Amino acid sequence: DTADDSIDEWWAPLGTFTGECSAVAKEDAPGSWLVTMLYDTDKRKTRVAVFDSENVQQGPICRLNLNHHVTYGLHGFFTT
Repeated sequence: DTADDSIDEWWAPLGTFTGECSAVAKEDAPGSWLVTMLYDTDKRKTRVAVFDSENVQQGPICRLNLNHHVTYGLHGFFTT
């Protein structure tokens, strides 16, 4: 937070890599939803995770399991 220099963070479990977050504005409240991919190296599975930008430390409020894995990438994901 730039107003008070505080940091709101969440740590992924060991062996899980996150991608860059995309911010999606909330329609009915301040802040935004942060959407990212979580790649679990042990299970070779990818999930789409949704965070509340106003409370990142609570972790994902929603996880959507994909039927296939998307390997971890530095800047974005591309799949067909």
